[in-house]
Amino acid sequence: MAEGLNVALVSGGTQGIGFSLVKSLLTKPLSFRVLATYRSSSDLTALKELQVSSEGRLELVEFDASSAEAGENLKLQLDGLGIDRLDLLISAMGVLHNKSMQPERKFEEIQFESFVEVLKVNTVGPAILLKVLKPLLRKSDIPRVAVISAKVGSL
Repeated sequence: MAEGLNVALVSGGTQGIGFSLVKSLLTKPLSFRVLATYRSSSDLTALKELQVSSEGRLELVEFDASSAEAGENLKLQLDGLGIDRLDLLISAMGVLHNKSMQPERKFEEIQFESFVEVLKVNTVGPAILLKVLKPLLRKSDIPRVAVISAKVGSL
């Protein structure tokens, strides 16, 4: 299906900026095959709805930046989808809080485990993405990389 299309991967595709970018890339008439990453399968409702209307141009791939196996798992998934190059990488993932942690407002409130989780996702995650995807980006005639963040992706 994706012959001739540019291939884009958007990390953090389940919500916020990442989800908006996925939608935007899919509105370009037959320009992009889009790979959207997600951290948890419980976050997929909106992406699955978008996938149905994407004419086969949207693939969902798991990437949990807090997992040591994330890079290898991503490589395996992309291989399984037949991805042989990547033209655009947009890293838009980030975490500020979740069910088990709240954002700290003062240094006195910093919790070790929460802070390590934020560092894994917001700093190590994009680095792992670049490490894993560099060989695919090098196969593109026009490789582009953007690492973007909002408040949620800050330290």
